[in-house]
Amino acid sequence: MLDDLFYFFREGLTEWKDERVPHRASLNFDADYCEQYTRASHLSDFRVLLAVVLERALAGVPLHGQALDLACGPGVLLGELAGQRPGMAFVGIDLSRAMLAEAERHIQHEHIANVRLMQGDMAHLPEIFGEQRFDLITWTFGLHYCPTAQQALATLNAAADLLRPGGTFFLVDLVRFKREATRRWFAHKYDREHGDSFFAEIQESYLASFSPTELADLLSKSRLRGMTMEWSRLFPVILFAHNRGVHEISPVHLDLPWRQRLKRAALRAVFDRSVGQAIVRR
Repeated sequence: MLDDLFYFFREGLTEWKDERVPHRASLNFDADYCEQYTRASHLSDFRVLLAVVLERALAGVPLHGQALDLACGPGVLLGELAGQRPGMAFVGIDLSRAMLAEAERHIQHEHIANVRLMQGDMAHLPEIFGEQRFDLITWTFGLHYCPTAQQALATLNAAADLLRPGGTFFLVDLVRFKREATRRWFAHKYDREHGDSFFAEIQESYLASFSPTELADLLSKSRLRGMTMEWSRLFPVILFAHNRGVHEISPVHLDLPWRQRLKRAALRAVFDRSVGQAIVRR
């Protein structure tokens, strides 16, 4: 805990200097990486992080309607959302067949009936969904895989066009670290144990992530309306964006071991007491 405070305090005193480095992954991940990613999602501090993400996402999720999860990965967060909102019909889309296989196993294991999975490239959403529209679109930990800011903007605009009037858009992604020392420390402390493929990929993800200023610029240029960004001044790792304004965050029941429950409570307290908000204007 003391090393967290030390590194994050120094991170907060630093300005962004390094340019974003585009991710080299093809997104068509192999089975080895997908297995390691899934294991990390279920068994580590990443699970605690996902619990905090889920709480913030559910604050804006309607009770009924059609939902789309972009780049759904192994379906852990998608499955939790669908389980908490049984009145909604969810579609999870991902480019990787191996990721979808992991998601299918998870959905079946949890006996979740309101999820449909499909293979597809998030760069071609208009061609995939045509005139179909959604009441909710979520995009979690996928923005940084866009090779350029122009590609990210195009995907945001495509999502905006697929959203019904009054629909909810929720995005969460990593924030690019300002200091190389912080990135290396964080990756070794929290990611090293999950396997070589996961460790190599996550370090690229940290380099490919956008800063809050860069995301605000993307959102201001997009066709998404009324977006609010949130980030923690004390835990500068993840960044949220949504179009629900300031909304109440309520705890949800998750089957977590007691150590992870304590960590989730601590992390949520950090966010509640250090959250920064910015309304993105067009």
